[in-house]
Amino acid sequence: MKNMPLLIGTIVVSLIMIVGVAFMFSGDSTPTADQLVPLDEVILVPENPHVKGAPEAAITVVEFSDFQCPACSAAQPLVNELLAQYGDSVRFIYRHYPLISIHKNAQAASIFAQAATEQDKFWEVHDMLFQTQPEWSTITNDDDLQAKFMTYAEALQLDTALLEEKMKDTSVLEAIQRDVTDGNTAKIAGTPTFYVNGVLTPAPQLLSTVEKLVVTTPETDVLDSGK
Repeated sequence: MKNMPLLIGTIVVSLIMIVGVAFMFSGDSTPTADQLVPLDEVILVPENPHVKGAPEAAITVVEFSDFQCPACSAAQPLVNELLAQYGDSVRFIYRHYPLISIHKNAQAASIFAQAATEQDKFWEVHDMLFQTQPEWSTITNDDDLQAKFMTYAEALQLDTALLEEKMKDTSVLEAIQRDVTDGNTAKIAGTPTFYVNGVLTPAPQLLSTVEKLVVTTPETDVLDSGK
């Protein structure tokens, strides 16, 4: 066949990409013996967390993430699949962990998303930031970055004046720093980092781990939500 070399080349490139993505997610993320011991829920689940799914579910998935991190962006289809399949049985919690030493715009992106919480738009901004990551992540001027964020805010119909005021509020930065501190306490090695019921779980194993818990967890076994 004339196209056989092209076909073989395409298959090889595809395999390289698959292996590369798998390596990107796994890396050194295979849990060690101590990481298989569930962390105290207080470390992983803050007061008033960003939650999707079932708020009082017996299965809790926590993600520490960086909006400028390419691997975190690549993990979003996995998170969406998790919620599509098990959203009625899982509470999914997002936590900020901007890697400011390598991602210059990550902190500003976290501030933008956290400030939008007051207008109940955190998840809309969350999705927008990952969808548009190639646009804003390469901006080098702070004013241009903020202007870009405001165009996203307008597209999401946020009150931009209120948003800009909230972005300067110290409580926003404190909320982000709380997440970072808890991530450091948990000794996470990078982003994205996932925990399922307190146990460090590599991204490729996320769905299978949750599936096993869904099968074995009684519907009446509901986490104490602090009430």
